[in-house]
Amino acid sequence: MSGFLHLRHPAATLGVLLLLLFAPTVLAAEKLVLRGIEGELRDSLLAAIALAAEPCDAPRWRVQRRLRDLDKEAATVLRAYGYYRPTIRKELQWGKRCWRASIEIQPGEPVRVTALDLRIEGAALQDPAFQKLQKEPGLAVGEVLRHDRYEALKQRLLDLASERGYFRARLLQHRLEVDPSRNAATVGLHLDSGPRFRVSEIILSGNRLEGAVVQRLLKIRPGDFYSTQAVLESYRTLSDSGYFERVDLAPDLERLGEDSVPLTVSLTPRKRHAWQFGLGVSTDIGVTGSIRYENRRINRFGHRLNAEVSLSPVSSHGAVEYRIPLLGSHWRRFDAQAGWRQEETEGVRSDTLTAALRLAGRRGSWDEVPFIELQRESSVVEGESVDSTLLMPGISWERRKIDDLLRPRSGRHLRFELRGALGGVLSDASFVQATASAAFLQPLGSGVGKARLDLGTTQSSDFGKLPASLRFFAGGDRSVRGYAYRSLSPRDAQGDLTGGAHLIAGSLEYEHPILQDWGAALFADAGNAFDSLDDGIKVGVGVGARWYSPVGPVRVDIGFPLDQSHDRFRLHFSFGVGL
Repeated sequence: MSGFLHLRHPAATLGVLLLLLFAPTVLAAEKLVLRGIEGELRDSLLAAIALAAEPCDAPRWRVQRRLRDLDKEAATVLRAYGYYRPTIRKELQWGKRCWRASIEIQPGEPVRVTALDLRIEGAALQDPAFQKLQKEPGLAVGEVLRHDRYEALKQRLLDLASERGYFRARLLQHRLEVDPSRNAATVGLHLDSGPRFRVSEIILSGNRLEGAVVQRLLKIRPGDFYSTQAVLESYRTLSDSGYFERVDLAPDLERLGEDSVPLTVSLTPRKRHAWQFGLGVSTDIGVTGSIRYENRRINRFGHRLNAEVSLSPVSSHGAVEYRIPLLGSHWRRFDAQAGWRQEETEGVRSDTLTAALRLAGRRGSWDEVPFIELQRESSVVEGESVDSTLLMPGISWERRKIDDLLRPRSGRHLRFELRGALGGVLSDASFVQATASAAFLQPLGSGVGKARLDLGTTQSSDFGKLPASLRFFAGGDRSVRGYAYRSLSPRDAQGDLTGGAHLIAGSLEYEHPILQDWGAALFADAGNAFDSLDDGIKVGVGVGARWYSPVGPVRVDIGFPLDQSHDRFRLHFSFGVGL
């Protein structure tokens, strides 16, 4: 006979599991019954009462001592919430298996703030940040006294002074007086900020670039008021520049002047040369191998060189890029690029050579990149060869925010691009093309909701002269799942893909955690590449598994096409962060 308990009904099994899981909580609730209060106050009391942690087999003398101490413990917590005159009734009983304590607390009338005296003296009196704090201190006359809010206000005064460069700030008065007989409390906080300090000089150490390059990356200059926010922004830009392994910024408080302070910037350069080797796989393009070389510091002016080659059975490419940082303007860098790409999918093949010049800048929270690109492409579309040369000016805007690259739960990615060419101006065709994409991640309970939308349109009287790279196709791991990579587009009379002038593709997905590093997903995708809306929209639905590996998420999806596709289902596999 087996020693295991066999339950044939799933509901019975679930019940036993829940009982085992919550039994300790049920027993704790039976030991200590707390009445008269609810919500946050009740939770705080239960956490502070030592009696609640005593086991059923605790000695009687210890349980009784804990019960005596309960009055003092409860009074401390109640005072923190503004209740200074509570009534506490206690009853202790002994059962065969466990003791049981019944506690009834009547907190009484709360103490309220009857006077608030918040004064700012010194240079901070004219500081908008302190003026805002005075208007919204987090305490108000008539409110129930909360000691934590008083302490928070006191700390906010000191923290704000430090953040805004008032290094000699001090509290002249920090007073909280409580009259329990009148249920009244008066608060007095007086801050003397002293002068607001400016940055006298910036002291660089460990820098191997021209000083102007680092100065361009800093968001604070000599003569500026010291600001922790500006220092943090400078830290981010220096760290994100790719030049430095380590960045340290701090005011030198030992060298405080009358109203100025030096800012020390200690830099540890990254290695000049770097190689990266990659191996990946997806059902779209198969096994991919890549090699990337980077020269992070060609000279003292911060010029950089990147080179990359990526090979796969479906899509291969290579590129060389020379980057020059730009100083003293909206534009951050100038890039000169050259590259090649080869791609072969169902009935479509293209070989492309490109050369491009790009400016990269920042407009608000958007990355802005105007460019001009010369492209020479030989492609086979509709079973016919299309050879084209195009000179394409364009511009793109992109904005990305994500909370965690390895396991994202919230974020957004927006991108817009406009490009075109004019026939006769180093171009074999005239066209204008606009593309837009948006992706969002949003926590939904313990899971994550995902939404994606890709749009594109081309206006051209010479569409038949456009190469494959400028025509739209849909389908694949990151498009409409359930359909093969780039298999959705208009077809000619022979059934060959022709590529579409327009694109729409969207996706909704919900991912739910299963284990620590695993999740399950449900999704629905819809879209198509088309010349006319009469071509219809293709829909795919499915399920998937997610593994959050130490180097990035792995996605496996089974997509089911909801039309007469020759595939009953399609397996999609991909690796890497995508938003």
